[in-house]
Amino acid sequence: MKSKSETLKTLSGLSDKLERAKTIQDRLSVLVESAGNPNAFARLTGMSVSGLKRYLNGGEPTASKIMQIGDAIGVSPAWLLTGKGPVIDGTPQSESTHEEQSFSVISGSVTHDEMRAVNQEILEKSIEAIDLLCNYKKLKISSKKKAKIIALVYVLSLRGEDVDDSVCYNLLQLAS
Repeated sequence: MKSKSETLKTLSGLSDKLERAKTIQDRLSVLVESAGNPNAFARLTGMSVSGLKRYLNGGEPTASKIMQIGDAIGVSPAWLLTGKGPVIDGTPQSESTHEEQSFSVISGSVTHDEMRAVNQEILEKSIEAIDLLCNYKKLKISSKKKAKIIALVYVLSLRGEDVDDSVCYNLLQLAS
């Protein structure tokens, strides 16, 4: 099985395929190829092979699954979801403590201390973007799911990802 760094090296050699990857299924296919095969990709990401195949055949992964794949492979969750922005997530990975791991699903490599140091402007914009889209599109989403999406948008914004309305809407669609 290839390691994360070996998979990223292979991925860099597939730039032409990455540019042609229009759907999340296309992007996942390229990632699977970079890992070697579906079984290797599933082991590397902690997914089941059947779940992976469901996504490759048109099923939509959840926001937490997108973050899990991004963190495991080292690709940007925003790119995986939309195909926009940089492919490789340049956020350095740190040794995580048990306390930091509780944030791992929604925050990627943002540490507990970074989560506590709230950027009020980014948080307000994240909340406003999700609220406006929910109201405009008349989406019915539980408060818990909405809070997780807001946290994800906030963290992606902190990490310098380009989180526009289409990214927010795609996340909301996945959650509804």
